[in-house]
Amino acid sequence: MKWLIFIIFSISFLNKSVAQEKKLTLEEFLLLVKKYHPIALQADLTKEKAYFIRMEALGGFDPKIELSHEKKVFNGKTYYENLMPEVKVPLWYGIDVKGSFSSYRGDYVNPDNKVPTEGLGYLGLSMPLGKGLMIDDRSAALKQAQIYHDMPLNERQHSLNQLFVEATIHSVRGLKS
Repeated sequence: MKWLIFIIFSISFLNKSVAQEKKLTLEEFLLLVKKYHPIALQADLTKEKAYFIRMEALGGFDPKIELSHEKKVFNGKTYYENLMPEVKVPLWYGIDVKGSFSSYRGDYVNPDNKVPTEGLGYLGLSMPLGKGLMIDDRSAALKQAQIYHDMPLNERQHSLNQLFVEATIHSVRGLKS
């Protein structure tokens, strides 16, 4: 008897839950399409790709630190030791600010590399004349990345608009049948 009451209660509960199913509004339906449809997900990926391409182009303007160190020791005798750190800061329009400090020590230093015993430093600008006069490679890459950033946004919106139109048409057809 208990099982019969439990089965009747379960069936009536299932009938009520099926009868009370919620119908989606058009806005809720389109939000679900935007959140889970593969075309909408792909449109979001092109937006992310454009962001990372722009970040890569901006990386061309990151400062660079380099260190060159050469040393030769034989039988406990230092023949030479060359230390040359360099800092390079790229600026707009192809101009680079460079700074370095060189020190050469040892008993057999190449005469071409002789510097004062306390070392030799420099600070200067590097500016290509003629090559890249109007625009340099870094600035061109950044402008190209900006164009690529804007283009997918328009394509993304176009793809989403087409998707929403098709989804709306199919949902209206589904309601009529």
